Amino acid sequence: MDYLLARVRDRKNGMRCVLSGVRIYSAPDTLDNAVPYTVEDSIDEEEWFYLNEFSRRTYCPEFLKSQINGTSYATIGDDELGIISFLCSAQDDGLVYFQRVTKTQVLQRNRIVFGNPVRYEENEREIVINTVPDGIYRASDDRLFFKRLSSVTGIFDGIEEIFREATEGETKELLSADFIVLEESFDSSCVKRPNRKRIALAREALESFDEEQKSAVLQSIREYYPEIINDDSTFKIASDSDLTYLLYGLLQRYYTTADGREKRIASSVRRL
Repeated sequence: MDYLLARVRDRKNGMRCVLSGVRIYSAPDTLDNAVPYTVEDSIDEEEWFYLNEFSRRTYCPEFLKSQINGTSYATIGDDELGIISFLCSAQDDGLVYFQRVTKTQVLQRNRIVFGNPVRYEENEREIVINTVPDGIYRASDDRLFFKRLSSVTGIFDGIEEIFREATEGETKELLSADFIVLEESFDSSCVKRPNRKRIALAREALESFDEEQKSAVLQSIREYYPEIINDDSTFKIASDSDLTYLLYGLLQRYYTTADGREKRIASSVRRL
């Protein structure tokens, strides 16, 4: 049986049954080609990320850990349309589809509905269903699939921990490294959110390097981005942009094309 459920905010036992016997989504053909999620990777338009062992993660909702039966939930009330946080379509194809619901997707308007017969409906309320769901759960292999982490953070509370930002302490620690010299106008308060995410990754990378690897990585930065080198070969950081190029180097994003003609920065990395 197919069920469309909704999670409503500010309610105890907040799952509600919206519809039954209606299939909302069709399974994408590309799920089996999905790639494991890493913060360093980006995907093509038709690709999906996945997380393994999703039911064991702290942010997996309890209702996903057993077979979903829509009749066990109360029917959604008229006063609850405006407080839906996400929709959940549990379908006979073995998949559970999720769509985050924002205020812009909850509409109240007059409309003409084409069919047999054509009819006019006044002051109707509706939710716009996206063509592609924000997330898909497959119980057969316990995987959650998604295209953008930002799309599922409002559905699975706490999932953002897999792409965390460096704390203020971690940011200050990296900026105090012996190979970095900060200009007077720059300190940790100048570091913007994208670089705080890169710092979290860069710290992990530095901890994994032995001295030879660290030396090689720092030398590659000097070769690819000499604009930030001091006379003593340390790196001078005067802006968040300078820090970006340093972090690209620590994450080993610099490379030269195979013909040796052009130096580039990799926008994402996928391990082979």
